[in-house]
Amino acid sequence: MSEQTKPANPVGAPVKYHDGIPKELTTFFDRPLYTLDVDGNKVPSKLPTIERFCCDIDIVKSTFYVWAKKYPELSNAFEKAKSYQKDQLMQMALMGIYKEGFAKFVAINVTDMVDKVEHNVNQKNIEVKIDKEDEKL
Repeated sequence: MSEQTKPANPVGAPVKYHDGIPKELTTFFDRPLYTLDVDGNKVPSKLPTIERFCCDIDIVKSTFYVWAKKYPELSNAFEKAKSYQKDQLMQMALMGIYKEGFAKFVAINVTDMVDKVEHNVNQKNIEVKIDKEDEKL
């Protein structure tokens, strides 16, 4: 499209992506396990989520995923962010900060962790012989 034929007011929100977003993402997710309150007491940090990050930068989650597909540096930062999130979840669960059932739910639904049960099934060929007396049954 030439400059003369472009619409004067394009439809849709302006693109907000910029080169600093990947760093903002990893900084958001790389947080200490504890912070100090005003009295100097240790307070567990909130588990970082992609939903909260998107709210903080004023986008919807679907926009973030479109960007992650389009910009390799954001995709790489997202993988790193998920590792930070998974580590914090595991550390807090192991210390008993998060309730076991909820930690398991989050781990299964937010990280790449799965709840699996292995079944060892040995297949054997079984030979069944039918003789003439069995046919009457």
